[in-house]
Amino acid sequence: MPDNAMVSTTVISTASIGTTTASTALVFDSGDNAFMMISTALVLMMTPALAFFYDGLVHTKRWVLIGFTFAFGPPVSRGFGSFGDAVLRFGSRMDAFYSPTYPLLTYAAYQGTFAIITAAIISGSIVGRMKLIPYMIFIFLWTTGCYDALAHWVWSENGWLKHLGTLDFAGGTVVHISSGVSGFVASLILGKRIDYKPHASVANNLPFTVLGCCLLWVGWIGFNAGSANAASALASLALVNTNAAAAAALITWVVIDALRGQITVSGACVSPVIGLVAITPAAGFVQPGWALLFGIIPTTIIYFMVLYKHHMKFDDTLDVAIIHGCGGIIGAFMTGLFSELNQNPSGGADGAFYGRPVQLWYQIAGILTTIGFASAFTAGLLLPLKYTIGIRLSPEEELRGLDCSEKRKTNMPDNTMVSTTMISTTSIGTTTASTALVFDSGDNAFMMISTALVLMMTPALAFFYGGLVHTKNILNQLFLSFVCMGIVFTQWVLIGFTFAFGPPVSRGFGSFGDAVLRFGSRMDPFYSPTYPLLTYAAYQGTFAIITAAIISGSIVGRMKLIPYMIFIFLWTTGCYDALAHWVWSENGWLKHLGTLDFAGGTVVHISSGVSGFVASLILGKRIDYKPHESIANNLPFTVLGCCLLWVGWIGFNAGSANAASALASLALVNTNAAAAAALITWVVIDALRGQITVSGACVSPVIGLVAITPAAGFVQPGWALLFGIIPTTIIYFMVLYKHHMKFDDTLDVAIIHGCGGIIGAFMTGLFSELNQNPSGGADGAFYGRPVQLWYQIAGILTTIGFASACTAGLLLPLKYTIGIRLSPEEELRGLDCSAHWVWSENGWLKHLGTLDFAGGTVVHISSGVSGFVASLILGKRIDYKPHAAVAHNLPFTVLGCCLLWVGWIGFNAGSANAASALAALALVNTIGAAAAGLITWVVIDALRGQVSVSGACVGPVVGLVAITPAAGFVEPGWAILFGVVPTIIIYFIVLYKHHMRFDDTLDVAIVHGIGGIIGAFMTGLFAQLSANPGGANGAFYGHPVQLWYQIAGILTTVGFAAACTAGILIPLKYTIGIRLSADEEMRGLDWIAHGEKWEVQEKPNRAGTSSTTIIGNKSERPPFPNTYARSRSNNKRRSLVKLRSDISQSRYNATRVQPQQSQPQRNNQQLNVKDLPLPV
Repeated sequence: MPDNAMVSTTVISTASIGTTTASTALVFDSGDNAFMMISTALVLMMTPALAFFYDGLVHTKRWVLIGFTFAFGPPVSRGFGSFGDAVLRFGSRMDAFYSPTYPLLTYAAYQGTFAIITAAIISGSIVGRMKLIPYMIFIFLWTTGCYDALAHWVWSENGWLKHLGTLDFAGGTVVHISSGVSGFVASLILGKRIDYKPHASVANNLPFTVLGCCLLWVGWIGFNAGSANAASALASLALVNTNAAAAAALITWVVIDALRGQITVSGACVSPVIGLVAITPAAGFVQPGWALLFGIIPTTIIYFMVLYKHHMKFDDTLDVAIIHGCGGIIGAFMTGLFSELNQNPSGGADGAFYGRPVQLWYQIAGILTTIGFASAFTAGLLLPLKYTIGIRLSPEEELRGLDCSEKRKTNMPDNTMVSTTMISTTSIGTTTASTALVFDSGDNAFMMISTALVLMMTPALAFFYGGLVHTKNILNQLFLSFVCMGIVFTQWVLIGFTFAFGPPVSRGFGSFGDAVLRFGSRMDPFYSPTYPLLTYAAYQGTFAIITAAIISGSIVGRMKLIPYMIFIFLWTTGCYDALAHWVWSENGWLKHLGTLDFAGGTVVHISSGVSGFVASLILGKRIDYKPHESIANNLPFTVLGCCLLWVGWIGFNAGSANAASALASLALVNTNAAAAAALITWVVIDALRGQITVSGACVSPVIGLVAITPAAGFVQPGWALLFGIIPTTIIYFMVLYKHHMKFDDTLDVAIIHGCGGIIGAFMTGLFSELNQNPSGGADGAFYGRPVQLWYQIAGILTTIGFASACTAGLLLPLKYTIGIRLSPEEELRGLDCSAHWVWSENGWLKHLGTLDFAGGTVVHISSGVSGFVASLILGKRIDYKPHAAVAHNLPFTVLGCCLLWVGWIGFNAGSANAASALAALALVNTIGAAAAGLITWVVIDALRGQVSVSGACVGPVVGLVAITPAAGFVEPGWAILFGVVPTIIIYFIVLYKHHMRFDDTLDVAIVHGIGGIIGAFMTGLFAQLSANPGGANGAFYGHPVQLWYQIAGILTTVGFAAACTAGILIPLKYTIGIRLSADEEMRGLDWIAHGEKWEVQEKPNRAGTSSTTIIGNKSERPPFPNTYARSRSNNKRRSLVKLRSDISQSRYNATRVQPQQSQPQRNNQQLNVKDLPLPV
């Protein structure tokens, strides 16, 4: 990897918690602020992650106002805070104790996410038994009285437990013991479930649990490392300890499972959480070696507690008391043993193991205090509620399940809608141009991570929409959003950025001056004064992607694919680029007029909402349109999409401050406040009308996020709550009565994004305040300047008129030439069926001159070759059919592809080894190559007759693999070629691979092996020394010997990886054996190895769930055989088959359950650990 130096920044502190020493001279550090804002996003992600973790294990059926000031405000005593900082009215103030190097607003937002996750944990104890309204009242009061008090005692400057000496780095007592104990008490007060069976497992969807576990693990890095309060060595210690404890816990659980006869997937998901809970209080106080013990000991204890918990007399549905309560107690106790002052001189202490046994008593005092206080407070809240309004569901409701109310078709605003997006402002130009440009690695790191967050919003939007459409169009909806990542970013690299932000021709248009992003490491005094312009270009490109993707929600299920892709390209070029220039560019006429749009209220939301409305009018209503009918097919997808959108919106709005600054902190707090207020508003109206819908609870935060987008950096946090309440109330009733309107906007894009953006832009003219943003803001009508309201109206009307004209001007010619509407037969069948078939310092290669920026040879060629050799040694599968596709869940493949794309930004940009201009180059090249790979695959598919969703997922991966060795060595223009050329070659290799004589189940050898070889070879052609002084010129730039260096690296990797793999597997094959028996292979490893199974319920004749293909010359073949597209028979009902398992000594019922099955309850998984199950 390139050896670029790393930067860092300051330190001081520990737990979010204030273990720093007060200092009189406070110096702002952008790196610390960026780190804390990113940590906030990660911890916020933990709540939806927890939801999915819990969701897969169950049966199928105020911080802004007062919280922060009670916990961390000016103290009344050592036991209580005050109202001194209510509504977070402290502007850009820093605090010597809590936030000595960044704004207190960032600290408030970060701590707010802790309060959210703590309250959410409790829900696992009482799921399926408690009424919703009492639950919400309880959560509000518990957070105010219990959590805020404990946070004050343990972490505030004046807290009595802190002064006593109790150590809690990131929440072992405040978060985990309190929530675990409260969950336990709540489960006792509620009583057992009616259908409670202590030995029965009710897990319904283990893939959801795996997804939740993985996201929790990632989010916990922000939870623990962020508690260091700075991007410091202490944060690095916490990060290492966090991962070490989770890994040790995972291994411990798996080993015990294996010793007892069967390794369970559910157990493998629970165990990292135990390690993460236990290390939380000690993450910044112990050495990494002890962190392994924090994973091993608690996991061993809790394993056997869970195994024998059926002897206990309470029903804690998801074992919250055991995992979080006992895990937190063990972790806090062990902190008193192994903490070491040397690890954290400013806030730690030596434990008993280091000669100071009194620390153990301080920890016990904290544990007992938390247990007693949380128990008393929970009982004190629930018992009065129990005997007044009642807290337990009726037996009938409990047996039916709380989900059933959502499935009823009602007239309520519940299903369609969706949204997302944004665009930047300071990124937009709210900064002042400066002549002396000083590079700031903190700003660059923050903007690159914001880019990744906003890019994640497009797949999040796809899943948000995908859960709300009819089952016959779910894959098509995922594709419509996903394909924008390819079309729009390719356009953005070629001409889009220069049209929007290039050297201006006039106040209305950009120019070709910056086409193909040929500006190297240049910084710009207006757009990117502290980081490379390349980073700004990538960030703005993600805004263009999400804007185009939003439009798809209006026309899903009615529009042909080829006209749609042509429209998206032309609309982005003609409409979006122009609007971005007018509102955000240095020379834009609406900017100079005075229209305020911090992050995209007009440019993103009004434009996409209006365009979606016009497109729906031109296309006409769906054939089977029924205004009162709900077509939502998969609400968990919608919940997932909503949660990821909320997290991504932090990058959308805070990133628009254009720096890791106090303005970014303000935008971050406002974003979360508006979304939270909108969620509460919708739920309250729903409750008043008689039924709380999950779909409505997902739509409402999006409304608040849309509305706050234009104002995020211009208003106080108190007003942000109003930006959530007012638009949500208006839009609720618009959705409720939208059936009176004469148009069919499938997912209410015009209402959510169009009207939401209009209301938000208008309210910006009322409540904006110059004090909040002196360099780019203005006072609104509420602050004595009513003319600002007229500037906002001018921006709104301009956007409506221009977007309408552009959309009509593009779609009408397409309508009367190539046609844009599906045939009635195709529309009724659904587009899923008719359109989609389903690196070392002294390494000899380095010194030879082989270039590999981020792993083309080391990662991809080595893994591809090793996979190929392993498949040859193992031989073909017993049921191998070269033309058969067995893909069972393409939405999971789409989700995986999107997460890979986002994660690859860290893979390639992180290989620059610093938040530098080189990292920005790698970031742009990564997205550019993936986009080109996606477009190339889709175009070939289209030319051959049918666009496959599975192929659209393969294309970006091919581009990402190919660009990996070259990401920091070539210009962005060549990166497009790295997506196009390998994708064309690999497409046809996959198409004709059935002629080959090996069985590589998921085509690893082709995608990673051959993709890596092509990428490494092309690096020898197009590498350029001017792009990276640490690189070299390739053959295209007059240095042909570089091509031979690359070939040497390729051949070395191929030979060495093949020899190593064969040398390891062949001895194993002829000693202990490596191949499953025929019987085991036919049964499948889900049951044989794990004792669990996952079944997907299907409806007969459900079109297009999985069939994806590439059309061959004489027969239909899968585009990515055995990988991304495997077809199942949807019309054939499978009979019940009884199989005996020698391992589990139980009977395996491999069933494909009939869609009309009469049994209301069914266990999809059975966890068999010898004779006793593990119902975690």
